[in-house]
Amino acid sequence: MRLWRKKPRGRGPVDAEAVNFQPDAVMIEERPLPWFARSVVYVIVLLVVSAAVWASLSQVDRVVVARGKLITIEPLMTVQPLETAVVHSIKVGVGDTVKAGDILATLDPTFTQSEQLADEERLASMTAEASRLEAEIFGQPFDSTWSQDPVVAKYLKLQRAVYDHRQAEYRAAVSAADADAAKIDAQLVTNRKAQGGLQERVGVVSQVEDMRDELFKLSAGSRLNLLQSRLDKLTLVDQLGEKKNQEKELEAQLASAHEQKEKYINNWIREAGERLTTLQQQMSTERQKLTTAERRRSLVELRAPADGVVLELGQRAIGSVAKEAEPLITLVPRSNRIEAEVDVDSADVARLRVGDTVRVKLDALPFQRHGTINGTLRVITENSFQPDKNGAQAQGPQTGKDPDGKPAFFRARITLGSLTLQDVPPDFRLIPGMTSTAEILVGKRTIISYLLDPVIRVFDESLREP
Repeated sequence: MRLWRKKPRGRGPVDAEAVNFQPDAVMIEERPLPWFARSVVYVIVLLVVSAAVWASLSQVDRVVVARGKLITIEPLMTVQPLETAVVHSIKVGVGDTVKAGDILATLDPTFTQSEQLADEERLASMTAEASRLEAEIFGQPFDSTWSQDPVVAKYLKLQRAVYDHRQAEYRAAVSAADADAAKIDAQLVTNRKAQGGLQERVGVVSQVEDMRDELFKLSAGSRLNLLQSRLDKLTLVDQLGEKKNQEKELEAQLASAHEQKEKYINNWIREAGERLTTLQQQMSTERQKLTTAERRRSLVELRAPADGVVLELGQRAIGSVAKEAEPLITLVPRSNRIEAEVDVDSADVARLRVGDTVRVKLDALPFQRHGTINGTLRVITENSFQPDKNGAQAQGPQTGKDPDGKPAFFRARITLGSLTLQDVPPDFRLIPGMTSTAEILVGKRTIISYLLDPVIRVFDESLREP
């Protein structure tokens, strides 16, 4: 067997006129190539170069995708009793829409009502007594008809009787003091008149003594008569001295009587003032207690703090006992201030910046027909989160790991812009809890980097030994 074959002798070029007389195979072989066949290679090279230039210059958006849901900026509202009480009625059900101030449930008001009534009675009694004390202190007539409150009017009537009794006692004591002073004053007048009479008698006796002394010196009168005159004079002088001493005693008694009267009046006013001061302090405390009691009484009716929707009812039936601060009704605020909360993979968080543009796609409204909601990245948490102990995973892809080997994620809040959704019902509104997908625009990249990055990664991570 021959391993090679002799190369056939090549033919020379065939004349153009002779080609037409050659076989078809020779005609095809000798026919010149068309121009477009010769340019295919150049076209392919040009396309490759153009594609490389286009891939190097053209850019695409870099988007981080995160799953989450819509939430309200305000937290859930929990309605709970202030203290342990019996549930009297529940006026709403799950899903009901309520407005601020609507009654959601009522509790048994027996204890709070009795406490409030007791505080009102005590305050009314103190108010009436304070009104009576003010009239006594300032010396004014006591008006027992100034209040239209039946409770206060009842105690004003009682204080009217007390006022009349005390005024009678006061007037009697003052009259007795005035009578004592008048009696002493009369005795003082009598004493002074007696002193005047004694003073005149002393003068007469002194003249008689002088005359008998002259007669005795002339030996015309007896010494006995002279001594008797002197004795009479001394007796009158002693009586006059006693009257003067009595006058001083009476003046002291009169001053004491006036002082006792003033002391009684001052003590009367002082005691009333001290009682009024103490009473005003007690009234201030009682008003605070009454305000607290009224507040507790108002909290017997559990009202909605704001517009919202009933999310959950506590496990308490009518007639059961609700414990202090036990959540009884949970409301979702019905507010237009809604934003999206999403879980961002820890591998993507480094590319996020506050203020990034976001497109939010609602699961309930396919974006192909209804469009998307534009938003802005508002905040990113400063630390990562882990799934709970029950194994619940964060929504979205989880490629990052925390030091314990569990998936970790960051939470971000997105401020939603104006709604531009299409083909939705007229009464459509965003509801907290709607699941959504957020596409966060974090920048741009060239197409060639998009194509080469996986290749570079493969070469970098594969050409190594463990």
